[in-house]
Amino acid sequence: MEASKLYRTINNFYRISGMEIAVGDSSHHSITSSRCAGCNFCVYVHSAPGALDICKRSDMEHIYEMERLCVPVQYTCPLGIEEILLPIMRDGELSGYVFCSMGVLDETGDARVMELCRRELGISGEELLQKVELMPHFTREERNAYVGILTALCKYIETERLMPVREQTVGQLVKNYVKENIARKITLSDIAWNLHCSTVTLTEHFRREFGISIMQYVMKKRMELAESIMEKRQLSLGEIAITCGFSDVEYFSRCFKKHHGASPREWCKKVNNELSEIENSSLTEEKRSF
Repeated sequence: MEASKLYRTINNFYRISGMEIAVGDSSHHSITSSRCAGCNFCVYVHSAPGALDICKRSDMEHIYEMERLCVPVQYTCPLGIEEILLPIMRDGELSGYVFCSMGVLDETGDARVMELCRRELGISGEELLQKVELMPHFTREERNAYVGILTALCKYIETERLMPVREQTVGQLVKNYVKENIARKITLSDIAWNLHCSTVTLTEHFRREFGISIMQYVMKKRMELAESIMEKRQLSLGEIAITCGFSDVEYFSRCFKKHHGASPREWCKKVNNELSEIENSSLTEEKRSF
């Protein structure tokens, strides 16, 4: 119950503020996030060799500092992005934290971020610049306003006791991530980044708990969602594909046929025929009983 209330709170907060945040537990695993797939900049740079490890080391260093002091910790990541960690307390003990990758401080500037990416990761170019320019940009005063709003959010989570008491397994956290982000592109790297785990740890834990791979589970949940939507017959095929996290209708159709042995249209036709048979059978029984 606490977890579901927390998910709703974070999602509602994002809808109103546009601030992309994650909430982690005392084991350093992200349990809910309004930016689980990561911003475009982070997704792009994490594809570079060693980038994810650099970011994880920086995050963990400051998480430990926040845990030791139990106060908000503001810092600049190795690639020049302003970030903040805020503690969430429960009965005088640290129960989790809020993490926000705020963006680029105007004083730092895009040029500084580009230089750090080139120096630390060996990446540069027009595509990287586009990702940097899309990041939120703000003044020092605006950053302080960010901190004030996030502090109020943490106090609300504390007061309403929204942090789950029982720690969830890595496998359960992965399932939560998939549920929250089913309409988005999901990769092992994204999940690993959010849960502060290596991809090897994730895959081993998940397969041991549930007997299938993470990506098999993702596809299974997408197919289940597609079936549910198609049964209601309220969306077009293109809308269904997008809602279920597919980049285009053709790819969705291929995956659906591989999973069900029939194309989406063939499946819908079969389901509609079966429903019609059931309805006709019911009408026949009603007439007989009359």
